[in-house]
Formats: sequence, C-alpha cells, structure tokens
Amino acid sequence: MKVATAKKEDREANIRDDVRWSEELISAVTFPRITLYEMLVQSVLRYADRPVLCFLNTFMSYKELLDAVDRFATGLDSLGLRKGDVAALVMPSCFQYVIAYYACTKIGVIVTGINPTYKPGEALHQLKITGARTIITLDALYEPLIAPIVTDIDIDRL
Repeated sequence: MKVATAKKEDREANIRDDVRWSEELISAVTFPRITLYEMLVQSVLRYADRPVLCFLNTFMSYKELLDAVDRFATGLDSLGLRKGDVAALVMPSCFQYVIAYYACTKIGVIVTGINPTYKPGEALHQLKITGARTIITLDALYEPLIAPIVTDIDIDRL
C-alpha cells in the first residue's frame, strides 16, 4: 500500500515540475501573433528565391510555394470551402501536401491529415470523428484507400 502511495506522490510531483517548467518556457518565448500563412508571406519577403522544399531531388523556392498556395487557395474557395470547414489531406509528405495545407490555413479551413498507409477502415474512422466533408488526395491513393469507403462517408468534395 505504501508503494502505491509513494508512486502516486512521485507522479504528482513530476506533474507539478512539468507545469512549472511549461509556465516558465511560455513566459520566456514570444511568438508573433500572425497566421501560418502570414509567416509564409514574411518568409517569401526574406528568402524568395531560396529553396524551402525538396522532394525526389526537385526543389521549390519560397516564392514558388507561395504562388502555388495562393492558386490552390483560390481553387478551394471557388469550390465553396469556408472558414471552419474540415478538409482531410490524404497524401504522403510531398509538395502537394504542403501546398494544400498552407492553402487551407489561408482560407481558415481546418486540416486533418490522414496517413496514406492507413487501411480504409482507419481512414473512415478518422473522417467520421473529424467531420471532414472534403478530401484532398492524389489519384494514386483514391482506389486503394478512398474508393472502398466513399459510400460510407458524407463528403461534399473529393
């Protein structure tokens, strides 16, 4: 009985230490009160032609990324996506993922990333619990991952 009590006390002491450390860190670090998209715009002003992404030995500059993000955000907006909507990104770490993510944040769309190695049932579960009504994916992932569950979900845009 004493062992269990001692362990509980140790856990509580560790929690207090973690809270104190977190509060000290939060008060010591300041972050700009801007959106992720606005951070990208600021980065373009400083590093326009420098590479920001590399995928399969191909590079993309900050300026190219911002241009692609703006064009994709315009497309999402024209499809009717609005602030507060939830979009599922179903793709690996690639240029398209970064572009889609920033485009969603630009227009206020909430992003849920779905691992492209999930089984269809796992993807279905995540789509249901997040309330995503838009799926952004690559053609190569549609058949193995989305097609088997498309009739089981309430999706507005694919």
